[in-house]
Amino acid sequence: MRKLFLLLILLGSCDQELDNEKTKLTEDFTKLYQKGLDDRVSPLERKSYLNKALKLLDRNDSLRANLLYSKCNLHLALEEYDSLFTNGKRLVRLAKKSKQNGVQGKYYHLMAYYYRTVRGNLDSSFIYHKRAKNLFSILNDSLQIGRRLLSMGIIQKNQNDFFGAKETLTEALSYLEGGNDERFLASVYNELATNYRKLLNYEDAVTYYQSAIETSPSAEDVLIYFNNKGVVHTEMGEFPKAISFFEFVLDKPLSSKNQKQYARILHNLTYAKWKNGEHNVANDFFRALEIRRKENDRRGQISSYTDLGEYYSKTNPKIANLYLDSVIQLSKKLKTPRAETDALKLLMQLEPKNTVFKDRYIFLKDSLYQQELKVKTQFAKMRYDDQQEKEQILRLEAETLQKQTELAEAKTQQVLYLSLSGLLVIAGTSLYYVLRQRHRKEKLREVYRTEKMISQRLHDELSNDIFGLMANVEQRPDKNTPYLLDGLEKIYRHTRTISHDTREIALGDAFPAELKDELGSFYNTETAVIVKGLEDISWEKLSDEKCIAVHRGLKELLVNMRKHSQASLVAIRFEERKKVLDITYSDNGIGMDPEPKFGVGLKNTVSRIRGVQGKINFDSDMGKGTQIIIEIPF
Repeated sequence: MRKLFLLLILLGSCDQELDNEKTKLTEDFTKLYQKGLDDRVSPLERKSYLNKALKLLDRNDSLRANLLYSKCNLHLALEEYDSLFTNGKRLVRLAKKSKQNGVQGKYYHLMAYYYRTVRGNLDSSFIYHKRAKNLFSILNDSLQIGRRLLSMGIIQKNQNDFFGAKETLTEALSYLEGGNDERFLASVYNELATNYRKLLNYEDAVTYYQSAIETSPSAEDVLIYFNNKGVVHTEMGEFPKAISFFEFVLDKPLSSKNQKQYARILHNLTYAKWKNGEHNVANDFFRALEIRRKENDRRGQISSYTDLGEYYSKTNPKIANLYLDSVIQLSKKLKTPRAETDALKLLMQLEPKNTVFKDRYIFLKDSLYQQELKVKTQFAKMRYDDQQEKEQILRLEAETLQKQTELAEAKTQQVLYLSLSGLLVIAGTSLYYVLRQRHRKEKLREVYRTEKMISQRLHDELSNDIFGLMANVEQRPDKNTPYLLDGLEKIYRHTRTISHDTREIALGDAFPAELKDELGSFYNTETAVIVKGLEDISWEKLSDEKCIAVHRGLKELLVNMRKHSQASLVAIRFEERKKVLDITYSDNGIGMDPEPKFGVGLKNTVSRIRGVQGKINFDSDMGKGTQIIIEIPF
C-alpha cells in the first residue's frame, strides 16, 4: 500500500513538471513572437527572434503559417529574396493543408508588392493580386477584395488597358462602398476618374474626382485630387477654372511639405496660365523643373521638358528642339515610349521635312498599338480564367448538393429497385436502348460515308472537269472568255469549299491535333480564339461518330461567328466530367435574339449533337455576347 502511495505521488509530480514545462514554452514563444513583431527592433534582430520562436512550435501548429508570413515580410525588407521564396513555399503548403486562406492571401499580396516594386513585373504582380483576391473571396472579406481589385485596376491603367481597368475598379466599388475604409474608396474614385480622363470622358472624370474629394479623410490626398480635377479642366480648355483649382491647392500649407507634389501643381498652374494667354511664365516653368531635378523626379522632368518644348516652339525653335531632345533621351532611359511620341509629334511640327522624326514616331506608335493589344488580350484571358474558376467552384458545390440529394433518394427507393419487376423493366429498357443506339450509330456512319463520298467525287470528278473546261476555254479565247473564266473560277472555288467542308476527318489518336488545327484556323487579327482543356480530354473514350459530331458542330459555330457575331474574343473550354464531355463556347459579339431563327448551319449542328444523344443549349441576348453549352456522353 505504501509503495502504491509513493508511485501516485511520483506520477503526480511528473505531470506537474510537464505542465510547468508546457507553460514555460508557451511563455517563451509568446515573448519571442512579440519581439519578432516589434517595429522598434532592427529587422535582423526581429528575424532572429522569429527563428527562435519557430523552433518552439510543432511542425503542424497553425501558428507556423502566421510566423512564416512575418518572416517573409522581414526577408523582403532585408532584400533576402531567396529566403522569401523558400519560406513562402513552406507557408503556402501549410496554409493549404490547414485551410488558412487569410494568411495565404496576405502572402500573395506581399508577392504582388515584390513583383511590382522589386522586379518591375506588372503581369506577375497582377496575377498575385488576383490570387489573393480569390482567397479573400472565400472568406467574404469585402475590404481585402476591394483593395486587391483596386491594385489590379491600377496595374491595368498603367498598362494602358483603360477599359479593362474601368471594369475592375467598378467591381472594387461594389465591395468598398458602404464600408468604413474611406481612404481606399476615395482612391478607387480617383483611379476611375483618371481612366475616364484617359478615355476622353471628361464629364465622368470630373464627377469621380469630386467623389474622391468628398470621400477622402486625408487632407493631403484631397489636395492631390483637387490637382487632378484641375488637369481635367485644362484638357477641356477650361483654363480659368483649372487655374482656380491649382491656386487653391498651392495656398494650402500641406502643399509645400511634399516638394515633388508642389512642383507638379506649380507646373500645372503655369501651363494653364500660359494656355489662358499669359506669356511671361517661363520663370515658374523653370522653378518647377529645378525642384524636380533636386527631388530626382525624372517623370516630372519629362513633363517639364515636354511643355517647355511646346512653350518655346513658336518663339525659339532651337531651344524648343533642345528640350524635346531631352524628353527623348530621358524617355529611352525610363522606357516610356508614350512620352517620346509626344516629343516627336512636336518635333515633326518644328521640322516637317525631317523623315527621321516621322519614321521613329510611326515605329513607336505601331509598337505601342501592338503592346496595348497584347495587354488587353492578356488581361481579357485572365478575367475569363477567373470567371471560369468561380463557375467551377459553384458547379462543384452544386454537384456536391446533387450527390447528397441523389444518395438520400437512392436509400429511400432501394427496396423498389431490388424487386423483380424493376429488373425486368430495366432489362427491357436497356435492350431497347442498345438497339436504338445501334440503329442511330449506323445512320450516323451512313451520313459520314455519304459526306466522304460526296467530298471525294466533288474533288476527283466535278472539280477536275471544271478545271479541264477552264483550260480548254483559255486555249480557244474569244470575247466571252473572261466572263466564262470568272464564272467557272467561282464555281470551282465553291466546289473546293464544299469538298473541304465534307472531307474525311482524322480520327483515333490523330483527332485531338485535327480538332486543334481546325479551331486554330479561325484565329486572326480581328478575332482571338482561346482554346482551353482540349488536351486534357480522354478522346479515346469517345466514339468516332461523336468525335465527328464535335468537329463538324464546332466548325459550324465558328463559321457562324465569323459571319454574324462581330466578336473580338472567342473562348472554347473542354471539360471531362464523370461520363460527360462538356464544351462551352463563349464570345463577346453582338449576341442573338432570345428566340433565334436558326439557319441551315445551326440546324445541322443541333441535329448532329442530338444525333449522338448530346445536349446543346444557347444562352444569348442582343448586345451581350453568346454562350453555347454542349454536353456529350462518353
